[in-house]
Amino acid sequence: MRRYTLLWSSAPFQRLWRWALDHKVPIAVTALGLAMRILYRFWGGSGMEHDERFTYWVCALPWDRFFLALLHDVHPPLYYILAKLFSPHLVALASSAMAGWGIRSLAGRIRPGAGDWALAAYMLWPAMAQEGSMARMYPTLHALSAWALAASSPVLWGLAASTHHLAWPAAVAWWALCSRRPGDLAKMALAGAPGLVFLAWQADRPHFANENRHGIWGSLVMLGLLIGPATPGPMLSITVIGAPVAIAVAILWLWRNWRPGVAIAFSPGLYGWAGGLMLPRYWGAGIPALCAAFGGAMAEERRLRVFFSVISAAALAIGPLPFREPPRLPSEAKCWLMIGTDTFLKLGRADRDMLYPEWDIGAGLHPITVKAMGIPIGSLEEAQRRGCWAAWVEPYGPSRISAIAAAILKDPYPIHWGGGTIWISKTLPAAGGEVRIEELRDGEGE
Repeated sequence: MRRYTLLWSSAPFQRLWRWALDHKVPIAVTALGLAMRILYRFWGGSGMEHDERFTYWVCALPWDRFFLALLHDVHPPLYYILAKLFSPHLVALASSAMAGWGIRSLAGRIRPGAGDWALAAYMLWPAMAQEGSMARMYPTLHALSAWALAASSPVLWGLAASTHHLAWPAAVAWWALCSRRPGDLAKMALAGAPGLVFLAWQADRPHFANENRHGIWGSLVMLGLLIGPATPGPMLSITVIGAPVAIAVAILWLWRNWRPGVAIAFSPGLYGWAGGLMLPRYWGAGIPALCAAFGGAMAEERRLRVFFSVISAAALAIGPLPFREPPRLPSEAKCWLMIGTDTFLKLGRADRDMLYPEWDIGAGLHPITVKAMGIPIGSLEEAQRRGCWAAWVEPYGPSRISAIAAAILKDPYPIHWGGGTIWISKTLPAAGGEVRIEELRDGEGE
């Protein structure tokens, strides 16, 4: 007992206790937000969607194969390195808390008194809670970009760009509007060197080109669906109601209080990422500026607090986006030939559901990544010999890669789910016929 009394009366503990008492509201908000993320992690079971499975799979590789696999992935390596050193989900949760406090600091700098509301806007909004529940790099991107804005740090901007490509547009906008110092640009480029290398390396990849195919127009469509947790289904109605009002309020607040924030918030979207599933992840480094604006607007207007609370509660009541419960494929197939976005083929077992260990890491993986992960790439001839059915997952809507799938699939029929459409075909072309496996692997067969 004496030892605990001495600990309680020690100066460091007393300082920590006084700080906690002075910040009890943001600490409570952070704790509630982390609880929401843990809830989403296990809501409906503890299954993971294919991107999360890729994270865990690649982080379990030896360091040499780990870097080989990542060199041909579409994302820079910083988050994966942290995830390998610690834990993918733990890094995401810690990053969410750091992002929330960075957004709080940013909002307080722009408008005193807005910080706690901005923290709540990030930690308690269901779409952001779901992002933070996933074993992916987006909360780390939010944390680095939030503190880069709050501390005016080019090094943190560079590290954010070494976490995800969507930091570069916001970082450049920050430099052009808030810094303009050549030394800051050099620091940002040095810290972001891994991101620049990956961006250059991936620029001509089919998967990379597909996700950027809509350009500015697609980004404007995405903007309208950004703020709510949008997806086909019940979430869409909440998004349609809440997103336009929220966007308008945020942009007006940024324009009135911090005009550079408008460009920083919009610039990742103008980079061109778009798709059928409009999630906050696609707004990347613009999220901190938007959340700071939401917090500032709520601090100024009581009615906006009620509006955000009602929309957020409704979204939370409906539950997480339906990414983790893909449909089961028809059981009568002997095996499956999966057609990947990067135009290579992988074989899956017929007695498993959609997320097979053989190919559950999803579309977009380069054959070298697949080889480094120890996943066998099947040939069309082998699939034909084994009597496989074919399946093509179309997560972003029709694209030029669909022509490759169409060359493989004969009389396909669709299975729709929250993550896109799966096209199923019972018949494969004759081996060595219309499509050569070499063409598919090289990305030339269309």
